[in-house]
Amino acid sequence: MEKRRPRYDLGSIKAAFITPASLRITKTALTTAEALDLTLDDVVTMIQGIRGAQFYKSMTSLADSRIWQDVYHVEFGGRVLYVKFTIDVEGYLVISLKEK
Repeated sequence: MEKRRPRYDLGSIKAAFITPASLRITKTALTTAEALDLTLDDVVTMIQGIRGAQFYKSMTSLADSRIWQDVYHVEFGGRVLYVKFTIDVEGYLVISLKEK
């Protein structure tokens, strides 16, 4: 299922990820960020710069239709990145970060 409105509050996501130490990111997203030569500082800076207008869609997880994921297309470092967020029991999580 997909929606054209974000499931999660962007301001809350930004507030959760204000430093590299506060960043929660999957190993896959981290590996992709490193392949793009992005540091954790870069990832935090990119997240802090996301605007609501960059929202693309909200979608359910393929594995569990109860889990929602918000997708943004974000311009950063001369590239357009596909960035996906979700939430779990520990809080917000970056689950995908790749070049669009």
